[in-house]
Amino acid sequence: MLYRYRARDLAGKEATGEIEADNLEALREAVKSQGLYLVNAETTQVKAATGRRSRKKLKDKDLAVFCKQMAAMLNSGVTLIHSLDILYQQSEKPSEKAYMRSIYEEVQKGGMFSDALRKQGGVFPPLMVAMVEAGEASGTLEKIMDRLSIQYESDAKLGNKIRGAMIYPAVVGTIAIFAAVGLIVFVLPTFMTMFESTDVLLPAPTRMLIWMSDGMRGYWYIIVPVVVGTVVGVKTYFNSPSGVLVKDRYKLKLPIIKSTSIKIYAARFSRAMSSLVSSGIPLLNSLDITSRVVNNSVVMKKLEDVQDDVRAGSLLGASLKKYALFPPIVFLMISIGEESGNLDEMFNKTSDYLDEEVNTSISNLMSMIEPLMMVVVAILVGFIVISMLLPIFSLHDAIS
Repeated sequence: MLYRYRARDLAGKEATGEIEADNLEALREAVKSQGLYLVNAETTQVKAATGRRSRKKLKDKDLAVFCKQMAAMLNSGVTLIHSLDILYQQSEKPSEKAYMRSIYEEVQKGGMFSDALRKQGGVFPPLMVAMVEAGEASGTLEKIMDRLSIQYESDAKLGNKIRGAMIYPAVVGTIAIFAAVGLIVFVLPTFMTMFESTDVLLPAPTRMLIWMSDGMRGYWYIIVPVVVGTVVGVKTYFNSPSGVLVKDRYKLKLPIIKSTSIKIYAARFSRAMSSLVSSGIPLLNSLDITSRVVNNSVVMKKLEDVQDDVRAGSLLGASLKKYALFPPIVFLMISIGEESGNLDEMFNKTSDYLDEEVNTSISNLMSMIEPLMMVVVAILVGFIVISMLLPIFSLHDAIS
């Protein structure tokens, strides 16, 4: 891919240009070799296909399993090459076999394990690559793999909790929509045939539902493509850079989810920083890697500003407090860690505390969403049913 990038040197002077690279990590290394650090990058064109299929990034659960297996074998005295060969042999999916074979062959030729991971087209995240590189340099690869397995197990549990919190309102909302459409399109016309021969003026809510029913039945071939096109269009927009920015801003501003979202990003930040700093990776490099794993473009931009402040000589705790990025507990604990010289330990304690806070927040959010969804469904279905029953009362009054 051809990337257009914006970078800065150690003096803060900005530089721009274009570089062809396989992925963002390769781009970052190319820019770093010029004495610059990457600030922003965007793709300008895609290279022609070379016959090698692009690979999906591994899920947190799969990364946790991979790291745990590697840690177990390395701790048992199995060599790195033999460990990779075992994982390759037991891989069942073709995609797994492809990247495991590539890693095994690269290391067998004398390459570094971290370089082999980096060359897999984004399968392995930058945090893992950086920590493996640090583990190779310090001779503690088995400890790093063990720490990574804990990291990704925690991330997987957090992801499952978030998805679990989203499933209930999505399912209830979908059922409510289908129930409402079914009542309006199929039940209402049958129910209204008994009033066609009467001169009773139907109530306004009933007339509105009849108008909706006639429209849905008469113009379904227009409505269905419009609805599908709208859904696809909205999904496409929110996957675009501008749409992602809008979505990420709303995650930090919507009253119902704001507090929970901030705690989730703070937990990801603290856990990633704990793993990186305790692995011996310099603070600035740790911040650079962590800014790419928090999974929010707004938070990422603020963390880049924090990097600039730390590079200029500011303390990390003071800089985080300045941008009001996370809950106060984060920068208070970090400030204590900077003063005592136990920054990695404070990151670890902060991540443990925030994990508990996130679990509590998600549980509270679910306890609030469940009755709210029931009320919304009751109002929607109740309105339709009452609108269908109102003509009966009107007919009764006319007969009386």
